[in-house]
Amino acid sequence: MSSTADFFGMNNYNATFVTPGLRGHNPSKKRDTAVITSAPESHAWGLRKQLNWVATQYPGYPIIITENGHLNLGGRNDTDRIEYYTEYLGAVLQAIYTDGVPVIGYTAWSLMDNVEWNRGFTVTFGLYEVDTSSPNRTRTPKESVGFMAEVFRTKQLPNQYKQ
Repeated sequence: MSSTADFFGMNNYNATFVTPGLRGHNPSKKRDTAVITSAPESHAWGLRKQLNWVATQYPGYPIIITENGHLNLGGRNDTDRIEYYTEYLGAVLQAIYTDGVPVIGYTAWSLMDNVEWNRGFTVTFGLYEVDTSSPNRTRTPKESVGFMAEVFRTKQLPNQYKQ
């Protein structure tokens, strides 16, 4: 296969199991898919599997993870996000160093809280909290900012987060 693409860009947020079955109102998108979905406790292994699949299906293309992130319901103490990034970035490192997947870039979703499609400001994805009630839209770093700054500065997971 020949192409003019320079890289393969992909978004990943979590893994979902699917099994044949019907659920939801009739008619509905959920029912029309004819599958029942469930989310496992840990999702990071799904990113590693997806990276390996992409590398196999599209050999020779470097991969950039263009979006990967975790929502929370607000607040600056976002340790759940730090745990998420630790797990997911660990899976990316395994894909690179154990499996040989050519991942060349990673973008955390998102730098700042923003309006989400159908949930408005009720969930937040940003490393910086945005005060939407302030006319200046004041931005305040969350706990995850320090973590991500250390990751990007050192290009490795900080020792206190390694498992």
